[in-house]
Amino acid sequence: MDALKQFWINIKQKIVNNIVKYFKYIYYVLSVFSILLITVTYIYSPKYDVVKIQGTEVKRTSEKGSIDVTFKDVYYIYTIKEGAPLVLRNEDAFFYMKFNSADLQTLAQEFENGMAQVKYYGIRSTWFSLFPNAIEIKSNTESTTDFSLFLWVNLFISFILISFVFYKVRKLQKMLH
Repeated sequence: MDALKQFWINIKQKIVNNIVKYFKYIYYVLSVFSILLITVTYIYSPKYDVVKIQGTEVKRTSEKGSIDVTFKDVYYIYTIKEGAPLVLRNEDAFFYMKFNSADLQTLAQEFENGMAQVKYYGIRSTWFSLFPNAIEIKSNTESTTDFSLFLWVNLFISFILISFVFYKVRKLQKMLH
């Protein structure tokens, strides 16, 4: 019986030694996960900007399926934000319960050549042809931008979660040494 007990103690000690030896890799994985979490949080949190709407457009795109080709209309809103162009996509977004792309496009056309406050999420990437998606448009004659409390609360919660995980891993590392 002592031999079996000693066997399990040796196995446990080898596992602990391997875990301690690879803690730096655990920190690397946690760091990459943290960066991904904060990036996704930032991308999918809504942002507010006051822009000048320059124009709108509807583009027909095709998606090739396994059997046939389907066509889809994608709305675009062309704006100027602080002197720089900002092109917004206008598609339905289930995550934000937005199912009024055509109505939003009509509002954008109404505010053409005028100032409007746009609520959107996403980022603009010219390399990957990514456009932020417009969620809401309101009339705005002032050049003030709303503070996005939702974005900062999400980033704060992500930071607290990441800090807690790092704290627990560090505590485990000290316990194993």
